[in-house]
Amino acid sequence: MTGRYRPYPDLWGPKLRFITRDAAMVLWIVVWIALGVTVHDAFATLQVLAEAVIATGAGITATGTQIDQVVTGVQGVASTLAWMERALRHALAAVLTLVAAPLGAVARALQTMGQQLTHALEGLQHTVAGAVWGVGSTLATAIDPLLSLARTLTDLGASVGGAGQALQAKVGDLQNTVTLVPTIRAGLARAVRPLHTLPQGIIAIGRGTIAHGQHELVAIGHLAWLMGVLVAAVPVAWGLGRYLRWRSGATRSFRHLDAILRQPGAAEVASTLQILAGRALYTLPYDRLVRYTQDPLAAWHTGHYQDLARAAMAEEGLDLERYLRRQDGRSRPLSPREQRHQVSGRGEHGTHQREEPARTTRDRRGD
Repeated sequence: MTGRYRPYPDLWGPKLRFITRDAAMVLWIVVWIALGVTVHDAFATLQVLAEAVIATGAGITATGTQIDQVVTGVQGVASTLAWMERALRHALAAVLTLVAAPLGAVARALQTMGQQLTHALEGLQHTVAGAVWGVGSTLATAIDPLLSLARTLTDLGASVGGAGQALQAKVGDLQNTVTLVPTIRAGLARAVRPLHTLPQGIIAIGRGTIAHGQHELVAIGHLAWLMGVLVAAVPVAWGLGRYLRWRSGATRSFRHLDAILRQPGAAEVASTLQILAGRALYTLPYDRLVRYTQDPLAAWHTGHYQDLARAAMAEEGLDLERYLRRQDGRSRPLSPREQRHQVSGRGEHGTHQREEPARTTRDRRGD
């Protein structure tokens, strides 16, 4: 028989016992859930290790990137040296072509011109001095500045030639120095060549470390949830299953009795009270019966079923007054005379129901 769900009985004594056990079950669930959360947080702290691994991988990747930048910079320097080598070679060749060679030619021309003028003026001076007596010395003296100028041209040519030779020597030294640039560039290339693959390997190691750390981070998160759920769910499921089975059994009796009292057949109050009184006489121990009536047998024989019915319902945690208020809006049960009148009006079937507990009582006395 099914009826509306009744989580708690009517009377406060049994109701408090159910409420207390419900609160204890809720406390049990809260404690284990809190413990599961604590275990989850404890395992979640291991994520710091995974984060440290990720940070290490990031540092390795940054180091590899920096090394790659250095290698690229050195390669750029080598390329710059190659460009500088070509530029210096062209510049020095231009210096030799545009400066050193013209200086040599100018020096030779000045020397030749000076020497020729010197020879010509010296010959002229000797000729004038021997041919014209008396005036020759004056002419020879007048030729001396010209002769000095010719010798100056010769000396200037020699100086220009020396400067040209010195410039050529310097340019030659620079050319010898420039020839070292390919050697330096080749040395840089040889030094950088082993480092060309090193940064990529370091970067690959760093990225692998980061991926491993991220995998560990996810695995630790899953492990934390798994351990937290196991620690909380297993005791909660075990305790909740046992509690629900107990509660279903503990409430089954008063729920079914409440469902019976809500059926149309329970509208006849006198018969229902008689049935409940018989249930109390047949099922309850005597020490409990005397809590509700001093003489249960006399109450039965005289038709005072109220106390016995109250005992039957109270043992299940239900309130008789609530049932009576629900039937015909009465707050008090029928009087014993009204009860006997209704029972006698039911006929032989009611008489048998009334006499059956009496016969049983007589049989017990006879035993």
